[in-house]
Amino acid sequence: MFVVDSKSTVIKLTVLELETHLLGKEFSEKTTNVLRENDIDGDVLLTLEENQLQSLGISLGQRVKLVRYIKSLSMGTSHSTVMDPTILHHFESPSSGTVTPESQLWESHLQTSLNDQLVDNNHQMEDLLGSSTSRDPLPFSFEKFSEPVPTASDSNLQNHVPPKVCEKNLTFDVKEILNAHEEGKKIVEKYQADVAMPVTEVDRNTIINIALGHVIRTIGNYYPEASTKQKLAAAIVAAFPQMGLIRDGLPAYTYIYNSATGNAYIDQHLKRMRKAALTPDQRKRKSVEKPKDDARKGKGKSLKKSSPAEQPLSDEYVAECKSKVAWLQNCGVFLENKSKIMEYMDETYEYRRYQIANILLTPTAIVTEFPRFLDVDFGRLIIADYVHQYPKTSDIGTFMSKYGNRLIRLALYNNMEIQESTDAFLKVLVVCVKLMPRIQQAKSQLNTTLQQLVIFLKENTNLEEFVKNKPKHLKQPFLVCLGTLIAPKQFFLVVDFYVIDCGSECSNAFNVLFSSFFAFNTEYPKPVLMEFYQFFEYAVYGIVPSCSCNIGAFVSKLECLPLT
Repeated sequence: MFVVDSKSTVIKLTVLELETHLLGKEFSEKTTNVLRENDIDGDVLLTLEENQLQSLGISLGQRVKLVRYIKSLSMGTSHSTVMDPTILHHFESPSSGTVTPESQLWESHLQTSLNDQLVDNNHQMEDLLGSSTSRDPLPFSFEKFSEPVPTASDSNLQNHVPPKVCEKNLTFDVKEILNAHEEGKKIVEKYQADVAMPVTEVDRNTIINIALGHVIRTIGNYYPEASTKQKLAAAIVAAFPQMGLIRDGLPAYTYIYNSATGNAYIDQHLKRMRKAALTPDQRKRKSVEKPKDDARKGKGKSLKKSSPAEQPLSDEYVAECKSKVAWLQNCGVFLENKSKIMEYMDETYEYRRYQIANILLTPTAIVTEFPRFLDVDFGRLIIADYVHQYPKTSDIGTFMSKYGNRLIRLALYNNMEIQESTDAFLKVLVVCVKLMPRIQQAKSQLNTTLQQLVIFLKENTNLEEFVKNKPKHLKQPFLVCLGTLIAPKQFFLVVDFYVIDCGSECSNAFNVLFSSFFAFNTEYPKPVLMEFYQFFEYAVYGIVPSCSCNIGAFVSKLECLPLT
């Protein structure tokens, strides 16, 4: 079936109709959102010029396409577009009431896509919760939807073409939707019994999956409007408040649907559904612009560390810093020198960051040039450099005060074995690693992952010999603990082949470890611990304003639990 674009048809489109129309023309969801939010309908669209589109914040590529499209309409050049079968509604012959080939195609394609292909293609799909390369089975399945897909032969569809669904008027009662589905009904009953119980990953994905199945059947295609996805996300949190993530200025459903990033759970589910049900050509009917680099998308990237300085430092400042650095390189770490060491490290901070971003590209090079990182007050200077970068950072004490008891409660909910320790921080830290979503999906990697965080060695271990022969996979900074998890004695930070004494308390040692990724401009260990450190960025230290949907879901599970 072909749809012909012309000025006379486009000029009559309402704001919402224009949004749907342009999505079908492969304009991005971000662009159509901007047009909708500025009340641009078909009539107004035809009057827009390139500078006006730029003032709306539409990207260059999308502006060029829009201007070209508007000019073609104004010149009377028609555009014919092949209509994706999945966006066809039920077509019947108005006179005879017989089912047309188009309606048979819609009925067959959607029924097969939703009920069979989504299940049969499970094993081919990527891990829904992230970009893990693991081929483990998904933690949920695309269940068959309980409600039958409407067919063109239904009595209430006889002898007419059903009107187009106006998504603006759609509302969702998620519990009602779930109760119509066998698995969904079990979930409703399960969480009604304990409204404070954290929703598991499997249950969360089943909820979203069933709810999206309802949306797809209702609108007749795999591309719901942004407003529909937003309403569905809000309805899910309304039905299950423990899934909400409360943050100032953000809706509680942000990690379930986020129009700014396009990579929250609803969009991830839809992407997998389309992949299972549609051909590659059919999926190309839409494109989504990538969010800006500063949008936290949960794609496995760590927080950006130092970058080359745009402006060179003044000659006078550089000369002054070189003199102070020379003194720092040769001074003894005596009590009478410590205040001057701290003063000079503070005054040379900008010079040091310039050197690290442009010249000193490895931790070894950094430590060689600034050796006081190694031997002052159990890593104090490393923490100081991190605090310089993020002066509004929260204290490491937030981890225990806000999440300590909650992590233990969540572990008990998950029937997880909790190992005791004389160091309460260490005990909870290990529990936190084990509870992270990626670890839950790749439990076979647990021991290797824990080694990237902390390695336990006998108290008489020669650390210099150990670091010379450390396992090859330990490339990023990590902790060494002399003693055992039950009875830890002393902690050290290992950076390249250097060992830094961090004292006897795990809380300080981990604070130094986290700070070292910033002080030494080093990436987090990949792939599993990346998410762990990003949890600390967002929830504990508070140095990023948003997070990936995996971390958002994890934090919401913790924060729905009582503090004590």
